[in-house]
Amino acid sequence: MTLLIGVISQKGGVGKSTISRLIAREYAEAGWDVKIADLDISQGTSIDWKKRREENQLKPEIAVEPFRTVAQALKHADVHDLVVLDGAPHSMQGTLEIAVASDLVILPTGLSLDDLKPSILLAHELTASSIPEKKITFALCRVGDGQKEIDEARQYH
Repeated sequence: MTLLIGVISQKGGVGKSTISRLIAREYAEAGWDVKIADLDISQGTSIDWKKRREENQLKPEIAVEPFRTVAQALKHADVHDLVVLDGAPHSMQGTLEIAVASDLVILPTGLSLDDLKPSILLAHELTASSIPEKKITFALCRVGDGQKEIDEARQYH
């Protein structure tokens, strides 16, 4: 059975593709057959990463393919052990489709209130759309060690 991990955010530049690639690389290193479904075809960050890995002959090999829709990405997902759905920003319908299909939903965010607020709102929207809370987790990205950032994150509800 294929494990589906969705990495989503309504913001761009929060670390979706970075988290997607890290997960894919570690599972592939452990011997899993992994594919990244890059749903941000206008940016293609994971596609570019795949090309750089091939040019430098880096192992393990990881399949990466662009898809316009979640349905297309899921069509042949069952031939892999893990598919990481690297979501596009600003696509609530696609974001919800990824969340419904995924076994785990990761919301990358920074520690600042500007980053946390939209991520928390998205988590609330997902649970209001019947996505189980236990499927949703946050990944703190670009985290410094500044006390102000840490205090703001702790105080945010």
